[in-house]
Amino acid sequence: MTLHRRVSALAAAVTLIGTLVPAGAAVAAPKPGGTIAFKDMYGVQYTVRSDGYYDPAQGAYDMQPEAGHRFVAVLVTVTNRSQRHSTSDDANNDMTLVGANDQTYMSTVESVTECTDFDAGEYHLAPGESATGCVAFQLPATLRFVAIKWSPGGGMLGEAFGEWKVTGDHP
Repeated sequence: MTLHRRVSALAAAVTLIGTLVPAGAAVAAPKPGGTIAFKDMYGVQYTVRSDGYYDPAQGAYDMQPEAGHRFVAVLVTVTNRSQRHSTSDDANNDMTLVGANDQTYMSTVESVTECTDFDAGEYHLAPGESATGCVAFQLPATLRFVAIKWSPGGGMLGEAFGEWKVTGDHP
């Protein structure tokens, strides 16, 4: 009997959510939040703020994820904190997602309709400038991701990385 009530309560909650959020709609999930400071390979200081994510995201230009997968898009703002030097990098190389299965997922080249992908992932910031954009991923349809990682230079130069933990029920 207790199990039945739990299942009913869950079903009632799902029904309620279903009435508020249409099935298949791209929704900005709870924000991982927070700003992390970095230095690029030349010592230029910049910050990356996690602004949230779309799960699922819709492919642009009628692009569809592979069978059994979904698109996820993570929205970030990158700000050059330098007063004198420009900075540039490729957000698609710098960001990865960590699944609940402990696997790391690289970005995909597909664009999504919810937000732009900087300039094909690249950003070029003069002193004090900011840019906001998405990094898109293709994840297994039922896989929950638990962390968003940012590694300057794509992690190739051995720099420290920043991480936002992701909570909440998704997908």
